[in-house]
Amino acid sequence: MQKYPKGTSRRWEVISEYIGTGRSVEEILKATKTVLLQKPDTAKAFDSFLEKRKPAQAIASPLTTREDMQSLSNSNVVEGQSSGPDNLPESSNPSGNSLNSDDGTAGNGIASSSDQDSWSAAQERALVQALKTFPKETTQRWERVAAAVPGKTVGQCKKKFALMKESFRNSTVAEKNTTNANDLQDSSSHNETCKNSADGEAESDISSSTDEDKWSEVQEKALIQALKTFPKDTNQRWERVAAAVPGKTVIQCKKKFTSLKENFRNKKNAV
Repeated sequence: MQKYPKGTSRRWEVISEYIGTGRSVEEILKATKTVLLQKPDTAKAFDSFLEKRKPAQAIASPLTTREDMQSLSNSNVVEGQSSGPDNLPESSNPSGNSLNSDDGTAGNGIASSSDQDSWSAAQERALVQALKTFPKETTQRWERVAAAVPGKTVGQCKKKFALMKESFRNSTVAEKNTTNANDLQDSSSHNETCKNSADGEAESDISSSTDEDKWSEVQEKALIQALKTFPKDTNQRWERVAAAVPGKTVIQCKKKFTSLKENFRNKKNAV
């Protein structure tokens, strides 16, 4: 039937001739149906499956857990005990081997964690460049970033980015605080300078005002003579009067004239 599958021209006649037992086509069909309708013996079928099954190859995985290591160690201990009493001294301390194995696994775990957290300068530069190359809106951004950073995974890149961002924020805050402190110090210095400058200007104004109020006898005589020379109807009278009084301005001359007139009135009222 396998040699002459369905679709073969005159299939059953060809099968009958191939068998060569002189059976008719009807007898062959009846025998075929009987064989096909028989239920297989499950026990024999399973035994046949076990015989034909190929042994699975043991693959040493780097992701072996501590529980797997412990179970393997325990199985070795059981095999040692079942092999005979001669092997008892060698396998009498399986727990010590298991503890040493666990300690080694823990030590390797700590070392690997430390290695994962360490970043070289080249890796940091690669991470910064990858973050610039692949902005936020990039599809599968972190997968591409991790592919651009040698020896780092997506989780490690994300963790490093968070640490860098936090460090940047802290440095920005510290710089801002330093700037504010410097601004306060500069402002205080500026206020002190302005105060000293204002005091100096005030002292200068008082001193200059005192100097301006001083009139010598020569200046007073020159003022009186100029007032007589340039009467009220003179064009630009006070400019000419000030020009005739050495070291005095128009305002100073006007102020002195007012003072002289006031003194004259007081003397006249006293008389």
